[in-house]
Amino acid sequence: MFDPVPTPNASPVPSASDLPEESPSAAPAGPSGFVITLVDQHGRHPRSIPALAEGPTRQALSSDAQGRLVVRGPAGDYDVRVQAGCFDTLVVTYGESGRGRIVDGQTVAGSLDVEWKHRYAPGGPVFSSLGPNWPVGRVVELQFQVQDDCDKDVRAPDKDISTFRFLPGPNLRVDGQPSLRADSRGFSTIRVVCTAEGEAELTAVDSDNPDDKVELVSQDLTFPERPRCAKEGS
Repeated sequence: MFDPVPTPNASPVPSASDLPEESPSAAPAGPSGFVITLVDQHGRHPRSIPALAEGPTRQALSSDAQGRLVVRGPAGDYDVRVQAGCFDTLVVTYGESGRGRIVDGQTVAGSLDVEWKHRYAPGGPVFSSLGPNWPVGRVVELQFQVQDDCDKDVRAPDKDISTFRFLPGPNLRVDGQPSLRADSRGFSTIRVVCTAEGEAELTAVDSDNPDDKVELVSQDLTFPERPRCAKEGS
């Protein structure tokens, strides 16, 4: 069997009897062991989440494309812990622990909770090519910082942000394709065009983790006031 073990100061975790039953066919075929499906804050099953299993053997684990941790080894009890902290491309902010027993000839399944986000993300400061207002119909280029969420004061040169999407407000549209990798200075670019007068809004959202988002126009430091969409010459 596999039982989640509550993490100190965390919300109560259901007992094993409360967990949904999973059929043996849900686990990859192979020798005796157990398979743990990770469930994140959006109910998804994230890949590349690091974990550690300790028992008769010690195993460093990483969730696969289906969000599964697979523990194989000699029969006995194993403690499995989703590791929190900063990693190569991810920040894990919460990881549940569990305990499982490998029995010869059996493969069992369970689940653990995890909260995470991508380590590298769009952020401020932002600098615009026009201002203080953006004329309707004119292309404006924005340079925004790609930041390291393990240290928000540090830029992240040459890092990938390809899971992020850029959602314009009602008075703005995106012109062409944004750059989804930071340059050697730790900045990336996007072009926008005002379609009507009024507030200018542009939000970067991680499609893998919708809670990770930032409104970029409010972080524009090119001029003292936040840019707005306005008529030419105003």
